[in-house]
Amino acid sequence: MKLHNYREEKWDWRFTYSGDLEQIAESKKIQIITGIQVWQSNNDWISKLNIRLKQQEMVSYILPCPIKEVYQKFRLPIGFQIYPISSPSNIGDEIAPYSVAFGQSAFWLDVSVFHNS
Repeated sequence: MKLHNYREEKWDWRFTYSGDLEQIAESKKIQIITGIQVWQSNNDWISKLNIRLKQQEMVSYILPCPIKEVYQKFRLPIGFQIYPISSPSNIGDEIAPYSVAFGQSAFWLDVSVFHNS
């Protein structure tokens, strides 16, 4: 993908996944997931991003708790790359019930969860 524009303001991004997030989170392991999308209210161009993103295989680690709990439990540094994720049925909830990390952050969580279980 090519960056065409940059916006300094922070928008609330939330990832969505139409599969069974509970089953993935309970597995407590890194998985390659296809079909993750971005949800953002009042954003007309997000569908263009999702067309490409939906087909992308993502190295992911999904945890069965909101981001705030993940930061507290693992004492994550500010800026750790972890994001809220929901199923389409609970996308309107104020706090996403799951958290997701991608790539190297996913591997770090995998090691941390394994050693803290």
